[in-house]
Amino acid sequence: MDPVGTIFIPGMLYLLSRFGMPLILFGWAKPVPVNFQRLSNPKRDMILVGMAGPAINIFIAVVLSVFIKFNPKLAFNEWMLAVMFINLLLAIFNMMPIPPLDGSRLVMGLLPNRLALPYSRIEPFGIPLVLIAVIYFDIFEKVILPIIEVCGNMLGVKFIGVII
Repeated sequence: MDPVGTIFIPGMLYLLSRFGMPLILFGWAKPVPVNFQRLSNPKRDMILVGMAGPAINIFIAVVLSVFIKFNPKLAFNEWMLAVMFINLLLAIFNMMPIPPLDGSRLVMGLLPNRLALPYSRIEPFGIPLVLIAVIYFDIFEKVILPIIEVCGNMLGVKFIGVII
C-alpha cells in the first residue's frame, strides 16, 4: 500500500467529485518488489515478470467476454462489462513504457545494457511522470480509451455507457 496513491489521492479526488468536479477516481499501490538477482536470465525474465500483471488483466477480460457471450441475459452483465473495462484499462495503462509501470520492464528487457541502466534510473520519478504524461498529453482520452474500445470490439462487447 502506498499512503499517497492508495489513500490521499483517491480521497482527494473523491471529495472533489462530491463538489461537482468531473474527475476519474484512481489510485496506485507500491510496485511489487522483484529480486532481479534471483532471475536465471535477467533480461528475458524481467520481461516475463513485467508482462504477468497485464496478461492476467487481459485473461480476466477474455474470460468475462466469453461468459457474457454465452449468457447474454444475465442481470449482472453490466457489472461484468465494468470489470472487463477496468481490467483492460489496467492492462493498457500498465503497458505505458514509464518506470515503474510494467511496460518499462518490457523496454528494459529489450534495451541493450548501456541504455537499460540509465532508463531504469528514472523509476523513482515514474509516478509523477505518469501523471504528467496522462494529464498533459491527454493520454487517457486520446490513447487508452480508443485502445480499450478496439479490445472490446475484438472481444465482441461494446463499452458505450458502461463506465464513462
